[in-house]
Amino acid sequence: QTIITMDALFREQHTDKGNLRDTKKPYMAWKATLDWHRQSHDVQHDGEKQHEPIQISTGQWGCGMFGGIVAHKYLQQVIAAQLVNCGCVDGNVQLFYSSFHHIALKKALDKLQLSGISPWDGFRGILLDRHKRSFMMHNIDELVANIEEARRSSINSNTRSAHTYEW
Repeated sequence: QTIITMDALFREQHTDKGNLRDTKKPYMAWKATLDWHRQSHDVQHDGEKQHEPIQISTGQWGCGMFGGIVAHKYLQQVIAAQLVNCGCVDGNVQLFYSSFHHIALKKALDKLQLSGISPWDGFRGILLDRHKRSFMMHNIDELVANIEEARRSSINSNTRSAHTYEW
């Protein structure tokens, strides 16, 4: 078992810079953990290396004393895990989120994850609609609708965005 700790922003978590920072942090931690795990735990099967998945158990990171909104911080973690998996040929980071027996929250977060968001869709949903950003983070249905709307507008315009974000 490997334990990773990381802090989150206390303020300015809804700014572009804050969103990128708090998405980059779990990405970097989980990517380093995946790389380390592969170096020390790869399994040989029929002469080929088999990569076992790493399971990340997380919870309300960045909430509580940091004041983060659960859906917002969860989405950042989902995006980070997807980016780790996209960046590896056979990346396999599995994210397990503990809602601490809060069944309604678990169902809402499952809906967000099952909405089929890509990292790009997630970033468009949390970065590009600044005037609705804070409200959406409190209302997961609104957040999912905004992400789906951003996805449709991206497909219809066949362009990404004039915004660039330094990763």
